[in-house]
Amino acid sequence: MNIVDVLKHEHQSLKLTVEALQKGFAHPKRKKVFFKGLSKELMAYTQAKQKTIYKQLKAAEEVRSDILASAEEAMLVESLRWQMEDEELSEEEWDAKGRTLCKVLLHHLESEEKDTLPLARRVLDTASLEALGQAFEEEKIRFIACH
Repeated sequence: MNIVDVLKHEHQSLKLTVEALQKGFAHPKRKKVFFKGLSKELMAYTQAKQKTIYKQLKAAEEVRSDILASAEEAMLVESLRWQMEDEELSEEEWDAKGRTLCKVLLHHLESEEKDTLPLARRVLDTASLEALGQAFEEEKIRFIACH
């Protein structure tokens, strides 16, 4: 499967997990469970994306600034995810960070689908798109196996 299709599939999965977390805010014990699921999924996704498509697209001069902006947005999501791991946060702080994480992540996924994925189709040939799709899947599996 090519990287565009792989990422669209990943986005659907992440959106469903975000939806579960958003519903879980009303249930103190459930929200932590939903967050752990989102956190693992998000770490694997981000790592694989950084090592595959972002790395490849950063090398393409005509799209570099767009990809750098998208990568910064991804790092903001990762920063919020990491902050939510802090067990000393109050429930109120945790919920605020969680709601912000959900909002920023959903925006990021929409931006990728609207902007980044079409850029990838424009600057990469079919063979590269296929190779990146396979590399993404392999990197994600490797990350999950190590964590």
